[in-house]
Amino acid sequence: MNEAFLRPDEIEEYIQRIVAIYRDYQVNDRGFKTFVTLPETNANNNWIEDMQNTFVAANILLPLTLLDTPEARKIINTEFAYLSHFRNAFGLWRYFEDTDAPYFIPYETDTNALLSYISVYLDEKPVAKYYFNQQITESGYVNLWFLPAVKILFTNPFYFCNLLGSWNKAKKFLAFKNKVVNRDDAEFCVTANVLLYMGNSNQTKNIIFRLLEDMRSSKSIKLTYYPFSIIAYYLFARAYYYGQITAFEKVKSILTEKVKSAYYKEIKYSKHLTILAANIFLFFNIRNSFSEKIIAECCGLYKNIEEPFPFYCSNKDLDIDSVTGLPNVFFGSKDLTVSFYLEFLVLLKKKSYKPEV
Repeated sequence: MNEAFLRPDEIEEYIQRIVAIYRDYQVNDRGFKTFVTLPETNANNNWIEDMQNTFVAANILLPLTLLDTPEARKIINTEFAYLSHFRNAFGLWRYFEDTDAPYFIPYETDTNALLSYISVYLDEKPVAKYYFNQQITESGYVNLWFLPAVKILFTNPFYFCNLLGSWNKAKKFLAFKNKVVNRDDAEFCVTANVLLYMGNSNQTKNIIFRLLEDMRSSKSIKLTYYPFSIIAYYLFARAYYYGQITAFEKVKSILTEKVKSAYYKEIKYSKHLTILAANIFLFFNIRNSFSEKIIAECCGLYKNIEEPFPFYCSNKDLDIDSVTGLPNVFFGSKDLTVSFYLEFLVLLKKKSYKPEV
C-alpha cells in the first residue's frame, strides 16, 4: 500500500482540526474573509485582505454540507445568517454587502446558485429556479449577470425594475465605467456553477449538452474569470457530484486525460491545484495510476492549507495588466483553501479510496 495515503484515523484528525480552524475564522460572526493579489504591485505574490463577498463565502460553505455534522451545520448557519445582510427583497444576494462599494456589480447567477444550494440544505428559501431559467442563452450557457430582459417585464414587472435598477447603477461604478466586465458574460464555469443548483430537468438539458460538447471538443475551454483549466474541470466535476448530473459520466475518460494534461502545464503556478485535481478524481471515483499519484500528493498538503491561491480572477479579456499580461486581480482566501481540503478529506473518507496494490 502507498504509505503516502492518509490512514482513516489521520483523516478524522485532520477533519476535526479543520473544523477548529473554521471556528477561528468566524470570530465575531463577521463572515469569512477574501484576499486578493495584484500582479503589478505584488511582485512576490503577496495576498492582501479585500472586501468580503458572497461568492467566496458560497464556495467555502459548499464542502461543509458534505460533512453534515452539528459542528459543520453551525458554521454554515452562522455564515448564512451573516450573508442575509447581502440579500434583496426578491431573495437575490449581492456580491458585496456595501451597496455603494467602488466595484459595485449587478446580481450574479453563479453566486446565487451556490447560495441557493446552501439554502436548500438548511431548509431556507432559495432563489426560485425559474429566475435562472430566464438567463439561459441560445448557446446553452448561463449569463453571469441576472439581465433585465424585456420578457421579464411582462411576467414580473417589479422584479424587472429591481434588476434594471441594479444594472443601471452598476454602469455608474468602476467595473463598468472602466469597461473591465462585459454585459454578455456567459461561460463554461459560470454555467457549471449554476447547474450545480439547477440539477437535471427539462430546462437544463441544453446546459448539460453545452458543457458535454465543450468537454468533448479538442479546443480549450474558454476561461473568462478563472485562471486555470484545472479549475474549470473542477467546477464541471463539482456540478456532477453535488447536482447529480449523471450525464457527465459519459466524458469521464476525456476528463481524466484533460486533467492530466492541464496538471502538468499548470501545477507550477500553484501547488494547491493538486487539491482540486484530487477532488475531481474523487467526485467521479476515477481510479488509475495518475489519480493515485495526485491523491497521494494531496494527502501531504495539509501543512499548506492555510494559504490562499488564485481561484478566480478579473476578466481575462478586458482587465489585463499591461506589464505582466496577467489579469489585474486574482482572488482567493485562506478559508477557501481550507474548505477545498476539507472536501478532499470527506470525499476520501466517503469513497474509501485505497491505492492500487
